[in-house]
Amino acid sequence: MSEHTPGPWEIQEQGEASVYVIMANGNWLLSFRHNGEQLDEKQKANIKLMAAAPELLEACKAIVNNWESGDLAHAANKCANAIAKATGE
Repeated sequence: MSEHTPGPWEIQEQGEASVYVIMANGNWLLSFRHNGEQLDEKQKANIKLMAAAPELLEACKAIVNNWESGDLAHAANKCANAIAKATGE
């Protein structure tokens, strides 16, 4: 399995409103610029989803690891937090 940069990943605006960066522990992971124009709402939603990737992965792992025992309360909480981060809700 390939390794990824551990979370949490955060979104930051850099300078002008058209540049967004996903960062982890002070390091740039990805940056987005839309031809000097502001990103639209769908693009911003995609960035939120990408930034939530580590939490979404951990939530999925928690479900798989706790499925047999039926103890999914902890996993459900991780899922709710990851969904909130991914959607901004």
